[in-house]
Amino acid sequence: MPRISVIMPVYNAGIFVKQSIETVLNQTCDDFELLVIDDCGTDDSMRVVEEFSDRRIRILKNDRNRGIAYSRNRGLKAATGEFIALLDHDDLATRERFQKQADFLDCHSDIDVVGGNAQWIDENNKVIRDKIAVISDPNYIKMMFLFRNLYNNSEVMFRRKFVEENHLHYRENCFGMEDFCFWIECSKKGKMSNIEDLILKKRVFAANETSRVWSLHQDERRKKYAELQAFSIRSSGYDFTDGELQILSKCIREDGVGVCHTNEELEGFYKILKKFIVQTRERKMSILPAMQNFFRGILLEMVSNMNDEQVWK
Repeated sequence: MPRISVIMPVYNAGIFVKQSIETVLNQTCDDFELLVIDDCGTDDSMRVVEEFSDRRIRILKNDRNRGIAYSRNRGLKAATGEFIALLDHDDLATRERFQKQADFLDCHSDIDVVGGNAQWIDENNKVIRDKIAVISDPNYIKMMFLFRNLYNNSEVMFRRKFVEENHLHYRENCFGMEDFCFWIECSKKGKMSNIEDLILKKRVFAANETSRVWSLHQDERRKKYAELQAFSIRSSGYDFTDGELQILSKCIREDGVGVCHTNEELEGFYKILKKFIVQTRERKMSILPAMQNFFRGILLEMVSNMNDEQVWK
């Protein structure tokens, strides 16, 4: 049994899948299997994959194009490793990624899921955003998954046993946010962390799948994001009305912090944050200090955005 199972769904991966697979095969840790899930694309991606002659590669072919959630779930079911690592077909893993994350999980038996640091690159491998400070405190991460996605999908490694015992899987029809939903559910069941090391080069460009879904389904994606946010909040036991959650989703969005146009709107948003603090304190939740810190930053940014909007009117 390999130590690590790597899940890579492939669909119209173009020129990038060869580079992605090479970063897996060139890892310093070679005790892994690479599960390539062929999602029946229309280009020559699988011909490129099949040119690799490496016993660690296993190809699973879907009966037809099934989508990313189905393909990832198929990988989860087929995985045999102690740990599962994710890598999308156009992203690049750094050479020591698997070793560093597996060593971290070995040394931290209480952690179930671990991410790391990432650069963003374009279609020519040029860095367009350098690595940033990551959050490693499990309480802060648990709190943040009430509101936002903290992980790039391709940077994450987790324990197979954790996923199997908690019956975790990717859900369909999430408009490119299947991973956000998956991490929300993980955050309710286990402890999550990050390592500071650069472990991923995430490809971001106009034609990749995330950008394509965002461009074609902006309204549906915003609605789904609000639904996932509400699901995360309510499944953690918080009591809010639909109206309060709608205000929250307008102010804490996927793409940043929104704008309150009037003092009344800002006061309403503040009351919602205060209600969060009260309920968190009453339930003696360990995420309280992290939530207080996050809300301070959100309010400062909100006031700044509000002032900027007034200045430019």
